[in-house]
Amino acid sequence: MAASSDRETSTPTVAWIEVIWRNWYRDGGSSNPDDETLAARAYQHWRHAEILLDGVSSEFHRTDIITTLKRAIDHRLRTLRSTYKFNRMIQTSGERKLKEFELLERLNVVRPFMLHRLIRIRNAVEHQDVAPPEVSECRELVELVWYFLRSTDILVCAPMNDIDLVLPDETHVNDPISYGTYGISIAYQFEDWLPRVSGNFPKSSVSLTEKDGWAEIAVNRYVEREDLVFFTGVIRGPVDPLWAMWRDYFAWTTYGPSAAMHEQG
Repeated sequence: MAASSDRETSTPTVAWIEVIWRNWYRDGGSSNPDDETLAARAYQHWRHAEILLDGVSSEFHRTDIITTLKRAIDHRLRTLRSTYKFNRMIQTSGERKLKEFELLERLNVVRPFMLHRLIRIRNAVEHQDVAPPEVSECRELVELVWYFLRSTDILVCAPMNDIDLVLPDETHVNDPISYGTYGISIAYQFEDWLPRVSGNFPKSSVSLTEKDGWAEIAVNRYVEREDLVFFTGVIRGPVDPLWAMWRDYFAWTTYGPSAAMHEQG
C-alpha cells in the first residue's frame, strides 16, 4: 500500500482495541531457552522419593517420601517464581492478597487439588505427628508430582518472549501460508506483565474512546490505512483483558496457540 494513503497526522496517547485475536493462527514468535539444570533439580528430589518408595518398609520411609515430594514441588515453584516474577503480575493485577497457588490456578498452570492434597498431608505428618499415608497413596502422589513436573518443564526450560498471531484470509482458510490483512505481535515483559503490542486491526475493532471489555493501550504509534489501523503500544488494562492475555501466554507456552481457544473466559 502506498505511503501516501497512510494518515499519521495526530497520534493519540491512548486507544482501545477489541480482544479479537485469541483464536487467530500463530505465525511466529520466539522463546528464550534457559538452563535445563533448573528443571533437573526438581527431578532429583522426585527420583529420591521414587527410590524410597521402591524400598519402603516403615512409616518413617513413607514420611520421607512425602517430605521429599514437597521439596520437589517447592523447587519447581521457586524456579517458576524467579523466572516469571509472579509478584509483579500480582502487583499489576491490583489483587495484592492473591496467593501464589491461587494465581497459578487462575493462570491454568496447575490444577491445585494435587498440590493442596500433598501440602495438607505433609503438614499433618510433620507438624501434627499424624501417621503418613499408606504405600498405595504414596505411590499415587509420586505419580502426581511427576505429572506436575512434566507439565511445567517447558515453562522452566523455554520461557516465551513474544508471539505473532494472524487472522487467515477467508478465501485461504485451508492454506496456512496465505494470510489475510489482520495480525498482532505480543511481547511479554515479566518486570511489569504489561504486554507490548503492534498490530493491524480493522477500524471497527479500534476506538479512541473507552469501550467495555476492550484492552486499553498507551499508544506509541497510530496510523490509519483505509479500512484498518496500524498501532504499537503497551496494553495497560483493564484487568480482565490482562488476565485473558496472561492465561493465553501460559497456554501458548505450554500447549501451543490452539490451547488458548479452550482457556477463553
